[in-house]
Amino acid sequence: MRILNWIMAVVFLLSLIVQYNDPDPLAWMIVYGMATMVCLLFGLRKLHWRWSAGAGLVALVWSLSLFPPLFASPDPIIWKDVFVDAAMKTRTVEYVREIGGLWIIVGWMGVLTFSSVKSRN
Repeated sequence: MRILNWIMAVVFLLSLIVQYNDPDPLAWMIVYGMATMVCLLFGLRKLHWRWSAGAGLVALVWSLSLFPPLFASPDPIIWKDVFVDAAMKTRTVEYVREIGGLWIIVGWMGVLTFSSVKSRN
C-alpha cells in the first residue's frame, strides 16, 4: 500500500507539472497539488482521514460540474481520440480527460480515506 501510494504521489506530481500549458493551469495545479500533498501526508503517516476525504470530495464535485457542458457539446465522444491521440481534437475530448483525471483523484483519495480510518480503529 505504501509503495502504491508513493507511485500515486509521483503520478499526481507529474500531472501537476504538465498543467503549465493548460488553458486554466492554476485550478488544475491546485487540485493535483492537493492530491500530491495528501499522498505525502499518508506516506509520512501524518494523514487524517478528513484531508483525503475533503480532497476527494472537491474532485468529485468538480467532475460532476463538467457533465452538463460535456453533454451539451455538439461533438460526440470518440474514445480513440480520448485514449489514443495526444492532441486535444475537440472540447469533448478535453472534458472526458478532465473527468477521468478527477475520478482518479477521487478513487485514490477514497482508498486513502478508508485506509486512514481503518488504521485509526
